[in-house]
Amino acid sequence: MLLMAAMACTPTSTGLGTVSKVSEGVEGDPLLEWTPEELIIQDCPLNEARSGSVTISNTGTAALSIYAIELIGDDDIFYFEKREDLEFATGVSDSYAVAATLTTNEPAQAQLRITSNDQENRDLRVSIQAWPVGYVPPADSGGSDSGGDSGG
Repeated sequence: MLLMAAMACTPTSTGLGTVSKVSEGVEGDPLLEWTPEELIIQDCPLNEARSGSVTISNTGTAALSIYAIELIGDDDIFYFEKREDLEFATGVSDSYAVAATLTTNEPAQAQLRITSNDQENRDLRVSIQAWPVGYVPPADSGGSDSGGDSGG
């Protein structure tokens, strides 16, 4: 399968994405968290698939309903199998792979769109970037070029 062959990637995490909520002692709210906040698939050779993954978690006090997870972007470069009607009990996490096949030596961008019943974040967009081998982002791009873990 394409994704199995593509697992030799070098994804870079730029942090933990957490929907900010003030609970004020109210129970019964789902809370969507995702990592990494921005997925960067580095060192993609031309015409070879590489992949990274996004992990979705429910850290709230009620079930999180994911209505859909879908790719928004160039489907000639990025591949993601759309998911629909998922249910995350409190404390449950799952990871989803995104593959990229660059056909030029230019970086590419897409988004994962996650729609859910989280009141604060019904329509979440997770940025995805695919960088060719040796690509160094401009200093003001906001991307991490360290490839390291922030320890979080």
